[in-house]
Amino acid sequence: MADKEGAALLAQTRPREQIPADIIADLQASVNDEELDHLISEMQMKPGEVIAAVRQFFPSFDKTLLSKCRNPKKYGVVIHPLAEAAVRCGGPFEPVPEPPKPIGKMTQCERILWHLRIYGSITSQEAVRLYGIMRLASRINDLRKQGYNIETVTETDANRYGEQTSFARYYYHPTSIKKE
Repeated sequence: MADKEGAALLAQTRPREQIPADIIADLQASVNDEELDHLISEMQMKPGEVIAAVRQFFPSFDKTLLSKCRNPKKYGVVIHPLAEAAVRCGGPFEPVPEPPKPIGKMTQCERILWHLRIYGSITSQEAVRLYGIMRLASRINDLRKQGYNIETVTETDANRYGEQTSFARYYYHPTSIKKE
Protein backbone atom coordinates (compact mmCIF):
# COMPACT_ATOMS: atom_id res chain seq x y z
CA MET A 1 0.00 0.00 0.00
CA ALA A 2 1.38 3.38 -0.92
CA ASP A 3 2.37 5.72 1.89
CA LYS A 4 -0.19 8.28 0.73
CA GLU A 5 -2.98 5.74 1.13
CA GLY A 6 -1.94 4.68 4.63
CA ALA A 7 -5.01 6.33 6.18
CA ALA A 8 -7.30 4.18 4.07
CA LEU A 9 -7.74 0.45 3.92
CA LEU A 10 -8.53 -1.36 0.73
CA ALA A 11 -11.89 -2.98 1.21
CA GLN A 12 -10.88 -6.10 -0.71
CA THR A 13 -7.36 -7.01 -1.77
CA ARG A 14 -7.91 -10.48 -3.22
CA PRO A 15 -10.55 -12.04 -5.46
CA ARG A 16 -13.74 -12.92 -3.63
CA GLU A 17 -13.33 -16.67 -4.03
CA GLN A 18 -10.00 -16.61 -2.16
CA ILE A 19 -11.34 -14.81 0.94
CA PRO A 20 -13.31 -16.65 3.64
CA ALA A 21 -16.96 -15.62 3.89
CA ASP A 22 -16.61 -14.06 7.35
CA ILE A 23 -13.83 -11.70 6.18
CA ILE A 24 -15.97 -10.63 3.24
CA ALA A 25 -18.91 -9.99 5.55
CA ASP A 26 -16.73 -7.88 7.87
CA LEU A 27 -15.42 -5.79 4.99
CA GLN A 28 -18.85 -5.31 3.46
CA ALA A 29 -20.22 -4.24 6.84
CA SER A 30 -17.44 -1.65 7.16
CA VAL A 31 -18.09 -0.30 3.67
CA ASN A 32 -21.08 1.87 4.48
CA ASP A 33 -21.64 4.82 2.17
CA GLU A 34 -22.87 7.13 4.90
CA GLU A 35 -20.72 6.07 7.86
CA LEU A 36 -17.90 8.60 7.43
CA ASP A 37 -20.27 11.34 6.27
CA HIS A 38 -22.42 10.74 9.36
CA LEU A 39 -19.35 10.96 11.61
CA ILE A 40 -18.19 14.19 9.96
CA SER A 41 -21.61 15.80 10.30
CA GLU A 42 -21.94 14.55 13.89
CA MET A 43 -18.59 16.16 14.75
CA GLN A 44 -19.63 19.29 12.79
CA MET A 45 -16.33 19.33 10.94
CA LYS A 46 -15.42 20.79 7.58
CA PRO A 47 -13.40 18.64 5.14
CA GLY A 48 -10.28 20.73 5.82
CA GLU A 49 -10.61 20.06 9.56
CA VAL A 50 -11.00 16.33 8.91
CA ILE A 51 -7.87 16.33 6.77
CA ALA A 52 -5.91 18.26 9.44
CA ALA A 53 -6.98 15.81 12.17
CA VAL A 54 -6.06 12.74 10.11
CA ARG A 55 -2.72 14.22 8.97
CA GLN A 56 -1.45 14.02 12.54
CA PHE A 57 -1.18 10.27 12.01
CA PHE A 58 -1.06 10.08 8.22
CA PRO A 59 0.84 13.13 6.89
CA SER A 60 0.03 12.45 3.23
CA PHE A 61 -3.74 12.28 3.73
CA ASP A 62 -5.43 14.69 1.32
CA LYS A 63 -8.85 15.69 -0.03
CA THR A 64 -8.68 13.05 -2.79
CA LEU A 65 -8.24 10.25 -0.29
CA LEU A 66 -10.94 11.74 1.95
CA SER A 67 -13.29 11.70 -1.04
CA LYS A 68 -12.47 8.04 -1.71
CA CYS A 69 -13.09 7.15 1.94
CA ARG A 70 -16.44 8.95 1.78
CA ASN A 71 -17.45 6.79 -1.22
CA PRO A 72 -16.25 3.30 -0.23
CA LYS A 73 -18.57 1.33 -2.50
CA LYS A 74 -17.31 3.21 -5.54
CA TYR A 75 -13.59 3.14 -4.68
CA GLY A 76 -13.33 0.05 -2.42
CA VAL A 77 -11.59 2.03 0.33
CA VAL A 78 -12.50 2.60 3.99
CA ILE A 79 -10.89 4.90 6.52
CA HIS A 80 -8.26 3.43 8.87
CA PRO A 81 -9.49 3.01 12.50
CA LEU A 82 -6.75 5.35 13.76
CA ALA A 83 -7.78 7.99 11.19
CA GLU A 84 -11.40 7.55 12.26
CA ALA A 85 -10.37 8.03 15.89
CA ALA A 86 -8.62 11.26 14.92
CA VAL A 87 -11.86 12.49 13.35
CA ARG A 88 -13.85 11.45 16.45
CA CYS A 89 -11.47 13.40 18.68
CA GLY A 90 -11.93 16.41 16.46
CA GLY A 91 -8.21 17.24 16.54
CA PRO A 92 -5.86 18.93 17.03
CA PHE A 93 -4.37 16.89 19.83
CA GLU A 94 -1.04 15.55 20.95
CA PRO A 95 0.37 12.68 18.89
CA VAL A 96 0.47 9.28 20.57
CA PRO A 97 3.83 8.78 22.27
CA GLU A 98 6.02 5.92 21.17
CA PRO A 99 5.86 2.83 23.40
CA PRO A 100 8.89 2.23 25.64
CA LYS A 101 9.97 -0.62 23.35
CA PRO A 102 8.69 -2.02 20.04
CA ILE A 103 5.15 -3.44 20.32
CA GLY A 104 6.35 -6.83 19.05
CA LYS A 105 8.92 -7.05 21.86
CA MET A 106 6.36 -6.26 24.61
CA THR A 107 4.44 -8.89 26.54
CA GLN A 108 0.68 -8.96 26.09
CA CYS A 109 0.20 -7.36 29.50
CA GLU A 110 2.67 -4.59 28.62
CA ARG A 111 0.82 -3.92 25.35
CA ILE A 112 -2.53 -3.71 27.12
CA LEU A 113 -1.18 -1.49 29.89
CA TRP A 114 0.46 0.83 27.33
CA HIS A 115 -2.81 1.02 25.37
CA LEU A 116 -4.81 1.74 28.53
CA ARG A 117 -2.39 4.50 29.57
CA ILE A 118 -2.63 6.16 26.14
CA TYR A 119 -6.30 5.62 25.23
CA GLY A 120 -7.92 4.99 28.62
CA SER A 121 -9.93 1.91 27.63
CA ILE A 122 -9.86 -1.24 25.52
CA THR A 123 -12.26 -3.93 24.30
CA SER A 124 -11.47 -7.50 23.28
CA GLN A 125 -12.14 -6.62 19.64
CA GLU A 126 -9.55 -3.82 19.80
CA ALA A 127 -7.07 -6.13 21.54
CA VAL A 128 -7.37 -8.72 18.79
CA ARG A 129 -7.29 -6.22 15.92
CA LEU A 130 -4.47 -4.01 17.23
CA TYR A 131 -2.25 -6.40 19.19
CA GLY A 132 -3.27 -9.97 18.35
CA ILE A 133 -4.37 -10.61 21.94
CA MET A 134 -7.09 -13.27 21.96
CA ARG A 135 -7.73 -13.59 25.72
CA LEU A 136 -8.03 -10.00 26.93
CA ALA A 137 -10.02 -10.89 30.07
CA SER A 138 -7.21 -13.20 31.23
CA ARG A 139 -4.56 -10.51 30.65
CA ILE A 140 -6.72 -7.95 32.50
CA ASN A 141 -6.93 -10.41 35.39
CA ASP A 142 -3.11 -10.72 35.32
CA LEU A 143 -2.79 -6.92 35.47
CA ARG A 144 -5.22 -6.73 38.38
CA LYS A 145 -3.14 -9.32 40.25
CA GLN A 146 -0.14 -7.01 39.68
CA GLY A 147 -2.08 -4.25 41.44
CA TYR A 148 -3.48 -2.20 38.57
CA ASN A 149 -6.97 -0.80 39.08
CA ILE A 150 -8.90 -1.69 35.93
CA GLU A 151 -12.67 -1.25 35.84
CA THR A 152 -14.97 -3.38 33.69
CA VAL A 153 -18.01 -1.73 32.10
CA THR A 154 -20.49 -3.78 30.07
CA GLU A 155 -21.61 -2.03 26.88
CA THR A 156 -24.07 -3.01 24.18
CA ASP A 157 -23.95 -2.32 20.46
CA ALA A 158 -25.22 -3.83 17.24
CA ASN A 159 -23.08 -6.48 15.56
CA ARG A 160 -22.64 -6.76 11.78
CA TYR A 161 -26.06 -8.43 11.52
CA GLY A 162 -27.83 -5.66 13.43
CA GLU A 163 -28.32 -7.78 16.55
CA GLN A 164 -27.69 -6.22 19.96
CA THR A 165 -24.70 -7.75 21.69
CA SER A 166 -22.92 -7.08 24.98
CA PHE A 167 -19.19 -6.75 25.47
CA ALA A 168 -16.75 -5.59 28.14
CA ARG A 169 -14.80 -2.36 27.94
CA TYR A 170 -11.91 -2.08 30.38
CA TYR A 171 -10.93 1.30 31.85
CA TYR A 172 -7.64 2.08 33.54
CA HIS A 173 -7.50 4.29 36.64
CA PRO A 174 -3.82 5.22 37.06
CA THR A 175 -4.26 7.31 40.21
CA SER A 176 -5.50 4.36 42.23
CA ILE A 177 -2.79 1.75 41.72
CA LYS A 178 -2.41 -0.48 44.75
CA LYS A 179 0.94 -0.07 46.49
CA GLU A 180 2.85 -3.25 47.15
